[in-house]
Amino acid sequence: MQHKCLKPSNNCAFLIKHFLFLESFNKHEAIEDKFIPDGCMSVVFNFTGNVSAATQTECYKLPSYFIVIPAIQHLIIKTFPPLNSLVVVCKASVFTRLFKIDLATYCEQPFIDGRRIIPEQIYFEMKNKPDKRQLIFENYIISTTTTNYIPDDIDLTYDKIICSKGETLVNELLKQADINPRSFRRRFLSRTGVNAKALSRLIRINYLWDCYLKGNKTDFQSMVYEGNYYDQAHLINDFKKIVGEAPSHFFHKEQSNTLFISGKIIQ
Repeated sequence: MQHKCLKPSNNCAFLIKHFLFLESFNKHEAIEDKFIPDGCMSVVFNFTGNVSAATQTECYKLPSYFIVIPAIQHLIIKTFPPLNSLVVVCKASVFTRLFKIDLATYCEQPFIDGRRIIPEQIYFEMKNKPDKRQLIFENYIISTTTTNYIPDDIDLTYDKIICSKGETLVNELLKQADINPRSFRRRFLSRTGVNAKALSRLIRINYLWDCYLKGNKTDFQSMVYEGNYYDQAHLINDFKKIVGEAPSHFFHKEQSNTLFISGKIIQ
């Protein structure tokens, strides 16, 4: 299994966080593991191989390219190598605004068939020109935007939650900006797929995971403090709902497959 992470050009940084190039060459490298959500919206192009996804109740064979919707719970992903994939990790609030997507209408499954949003021509062009995939996708994004993108209140709140490690007090932001709370909640859910509180929970869990990957302590006292949780029970409850297991188990097992599936990049 191999992966490479590249930053977007300045022209596309308003939307794209990074590009992930993933490869798994041999059949014995098939993986079945967890995808841990992080609040982003990812466009996944599988140029060779297949992927399936499963929730607690449903299993889906995924199309050749698809868009992962932000969610509050993990997915079980199974790969069928040889795999050659490109994952474009995007800011959810910007992606949905740019492509006029209402995520409130996509509550029945954790992904959108990519053909509903992105022309197949783009997929096949990238498949046939592997050394120009990033350039092709960026040119497509630039062609869809006629003017410079100006963030709105949903974008700004989304960014503040992510940059604050999930510690932003959304109610305080709404008061400062004089935004109607009910309207904001409806629009935020439509644009990001989760409510602001749920996004904060996702960001905090991923922040703790980043701390672990950087070699920081993972004892409960440190995690409660670093994640700004009320107490140990609050931490464990959040962790189980999102990751599907307690942190004491998650942080003491082999994680290479989970990292590969989740496209986890240490910032």
